Amino acid sequence: MVIAPGPRRFLTAAPLHLVLLGLLVGVSGVPFEGLLWLFLVGFVGFTALGFAWHLFPSIFRRRLIGAPDGPAYWAVAEASVVLGLVGRSFLVPVSTGWVITLAGSGAWLLVLLAFVGTGLRSLRTPPPHTGPPERPADRVAALLFGSSWIFGIASALLWMASSVTPGPGFGFWLAGVHTYVLGQLALLIFGVSLRLIPRSAGTDAPAWVARSLAATGLTGAIGVPLGLLALAPREGALLLIAGLLEGTAAVLFVLQLFWLVTRARTPRRAHWVYLASGSCLLVGGSVGLWMISSGDYGLVKAHAWTNLLGFLGLMILGMWFSMVAPFQFVSHRWTLRALSTGAVLILASVAMALLNVESAVLGDLPGRWLFGGLLAALGVFWSVGSLPVLHWRVHHPSLD
Repeated sequence: MVIAPGPRRFLTAAPLHLVLLGLLVGVSGVPFEGLLWLFLVGFVGFTALGFAWHLFPSIFRRRLIGAPDGPAYWAVAEASVVLGLVGRSFLVPVSTGWVITLAGSGAWLLVLLAFVGTGLRSLRTPPPHTGPPERPADRVAALLFGSSWIFGIASALLWMASSVTPGPGFGFWLAGVHTYVLGQLALLIFGVSLRLIPRSAGTDAPAWVARSLAATGLTGAIGVPLGLLALAPREGALLLIAGLLEGTAAVLFVLQLFWLVTRARTPRRAHWVYLASGSCLLVGGSVGLWMISSGDYGLVKAHAWTNLLGFLGLMILGMWFSMVAPFQFVSHRWTLRALSTGAVLILASVAMALLNVESAVLGDLPGRWLFGGLLAALGVFWSVGSLPVLHWRVHHPSLD
């Protein structure tokens, strides 16, 4: 099934946003909140939407009916990235900045609602009478995939609220970030991996691992944001219960990946990238648990970049360069090189963040240039390796 024009626009723009992120890190003093918005919505959000759009029929065994595949839908999403970046980077006076931030969050909410509405309409159609047999984790994968969009909508609402007022506890912004990362993105990754990796590996992990992963992942995705709103920073140690549930989900995720990788009947290099991604989730989560248990939040950026670049970045990298070319029915001789080079760039960025994140990102100029340069190089490499394949059929229409 070839990638349609709608999701293709999002997948085309995603790595270009990563290039912009690297440039902003390296040459300017854009606040971390603005950089976080650009990464979460512009890079990861666009990627998640593009792949989810393409994978919906396979996961739910329904055609996606009435998807807004015109350029206007993509334009609204792009506007949300730009408005959110401008507003959250304090590039305009505070008196008008909150309006721009609110508009950016609201535009992203509209994008998510449109996709969810399309999905709900599509689920009302009858499933096909025949199809490939289900694997043990398929139903759990569908549950996690579908549930993730509820958290996406909730995160957008929290971000809209943060534009107007800081909010209780740790604040609406931080609660929204964790709702988005732990709910929308992590659950989506868990679901897609449960669906795709067993097929890629030619083997299955025990069914109880998938069920336990879903239970702990869903509970942690609810508990951590609620705790952030209910507790003041000085009471962060009480977040450990919800944090440990999310940590258990991370352990189960790595256990599942290890089981599949070590027992794969069709070993692929991407499988080891997935395992490295899960390991970064464990490291980043451990840093977070240490912060809330100690009350020392000095490593917040190390925690963030390890999870964002290490967990999300590596997982997206592995799935992207494993799926885009086959979906387009194009030879993917460049896949192994892309995986290796991209993984090295991401792991170098994570290591830099863990070793000295303050000077690397916000402090001395050479460190900031290096960190931003790694991200920009990753985005350029990603685009060069992807755009010819994504738009292959534009230049070869006879293959349709």
